[in-house]
Amino acid sequence: MQPVERKPSLPAMTMSRLKAGITAGEWTERLPAERHLADQLQVSRPTLRIALLQLKQEGWLRGQGRRWWITRNEAQGRPSDHIAMKTVAFLSPRALPTLTSVGLYLFADLNARLVPLGATISCVQAPEPNSRQWEHRLTGLYDEAQADAWLLFRASTATQQFFARQARPALLIGNPSPGIDLPAVEIDLGAVSHHAAMALLRHSHHPKDLRLVIPGSDLGGHQLITDGFARALAPHLTQDQIGRQIFRHHEDHSDLLGGLANLLNVNPRPTGLIVLRTSAALEILGHLTYHLQYRLPNDLSLLSLEDTPFMASSVPEITRYHFDYRKYSTKVFDQLIKALSGIMIKNEQMPITPEMIPAQTLGKTL
Repeated sequence: MQPVERKPSLPAMTMSRLKAGITAGEWTERLPAERHLADQLQVSRPTLRIALLQLKQEGWLRGQGRRWWITRNEAQGRPSDHIAMKTVAFLSPRALPTLTSVGLYLFADLNARLVPLGATISCVQAPEPNSRQWEHRLTGLYDEAQADAWLLFRASTATQQFFARQARPALLIGNPSPGIDLPAVEIDLGAVSHHAAMALLRHSHHPKDLRLVIPGSDLGGHQLITDGFARALAPHLTQDQIGRQIFRHHEDHSDLLGGLANLLNVNPRPTGLIVLRTSAALEILGHLTYHLQYRLPNDLSLLSLEDTPFMASSVPEITRYHFDYRKYSTKVFDQLIKALSGIMIKNEQMPITPEMIPAQTLGKTL
């Protein structure tokens, strides 16, 4: 019988995060005030205080009142020496100016964290996996960049397979495809789509009247989303029926409105849409309300599995799922620092689960 795996406690994880930050040179002389540090690490002040006292016992810190000074610098040399001059490549299917809001935030936040350490990060656009000589082109980018570590943002299965074979460390931002052995900082997208479908069922929508609208791709996160949607409907429908209720569109939305017309041109027509991309949700909302004169949520409920600041200004306001970008970026940064320091990185054991922001397009429970 296998022993039960013991997960580290929150104070222990906070200690590890503080040690990594000190070693990497994120803090060089003194830690921020406890209140600001607790906000930065997304932990309570009692949890932080336990971690700080333990680090004091181990000789990492000395404290006076609520101020904490770093005491390990002299023994370790400059903490950022092994990070300085290191290079990070941020691989994305899009060029930097056209990154999604999540991608732009992560790139900017990681850059702000790395620059004080003397490290640099650059955005590298990945070739299309189905293009001619795809692997040859990706190999050329890999060799030319000579990066000390790679961050893979919205990487296809083929791209993940390529980096799983390489020597330099690569960290997947998001969910790995099935069978891919790459460290990743994951988001629990399956739980989100399951929650969204269950929310509509609780609002008296019939299982046959729900549709999932998602880009057609082989991203691991997209598979988790369809699996979560299917789990919610499985007690009521067959797998074939569920499969027919998933609409996969092109990433550029070229077929989005045409596909939406086909979705709505059935009897009975759908009463609830779950949409992955914020851009798709906003486009659908505009088409429904201004062109088709739908009244949401009376005629149809609309949920977005992603969030941007624009969503709060939509009319009616779209129900959506939000996760803390800063907290997620901190998890990515922690793993990245380990990779740049020569420490073996592994999968983040506690994926972030976005939270629902209920709004007008969900409707009232009947």
